Amino acid sequence: GEVLAFDAVKPLYQNPPNAYIAGLFGEFSVWHEHDKVQYVFPHQLQFAADPQGDCHIEDAFFRGGTYFLHVLSDQQKRYWVQSAHEYSVGTQGKVSLVVG
Repeated sequence: GEVLAFDAVKPLYQNPPNAYIAGLFGEFSVWHEHDKVQYVFPHQLQFAADPQGDCHIEDAFFRGGTYFLHVLSDQQKRYWVQSAHEYSVGTQGKVSLVVG
């Protein structure tokens, strides 16, 4: 085997070094910003409905007090977003990073 990361659990969760480590904690999205790649979790992203937005909701379901959104961008990027608001499948909008 190969060691992919060596650290305490909390730092690995807060800043996963690769997709494999991020996946150990559950669903995640790959966020690209300023030539930097981040692996982010649904609670770190926000969806805002906007008819001019570059994303739409592909699937939405209730999960224990919040809604879980599967969002697809016009550039074919997929995001998992946790939301306090209920949205319908097909809703246009924008995804932004709220915890970086």
